[in-house]
Amino acid sequence: MFSKSVIITAVIISILGVASISALQCYTCYDPSSCYNPSLQTCTQTLANGTSAYLNAHFLNVNTSLISSKYNCLSSYIRYYGPNTTYEYKSCVYTVTDACSLSLRNPGNAFQTCGVCNKDGCNSAGHASVNMITMLSTLLLIGVAKFVLSH
Repeated sequence: MFSKSVIITAVIISILGVASISALQCYTCYDPSSCYNPSLQTCTQTLANGTSAYLNAHFLNVNTSLISSKYNCLSSYIRYYGPNTTYEYKSCVYTVTDACSLSLRNPGNAFQTCGVCNKDGCNSAGHASVNMITMLSTLLLIGVAKFVLSH
C-alpha cells in the first residue's frame, strides 16, 4: 500500500513538473512605450487570441479561427512613413499562425520587422537595440576598412 501511494505521488509530481516545464514564457507589450519594459508572461489562449486580433488589424488574410495548444513568441514592429505611426507588439502566438509571412494591409511607405521563436523570453530584443548593434557594426567595419586601405 505504501509503495503504491509513493508511485502514484511520484507520477503526479512528474506530470505536473513536465507541464510547468513545457509552458512557454514570452515577453509581452502592446505599443512602443510599453515595449521599453516588456513583461514576461506564460503563454495562454487569451494572450494568443490577443495576438491574432493584433495581426488581423494590421495584416491581410489572418485566420483568427486557427487555435492550438502550442505557442511561439512573436515580436512585431511596423513603422509607417507619411503619417509617422509606429506599432510594436510582443506576445504569444499560436504555432499554426505563420505570422511573419503575412502581408501588411497598408504596405506603402512602411518598414516592418517580424520574428517568431520558441524559447522562454526569446522575443526580448527591442527594435532600437537591433538597430544600434547594426549601426555600431557598420561603423566598426568602416573604421577597419579605412585602416586597412591606408596602410
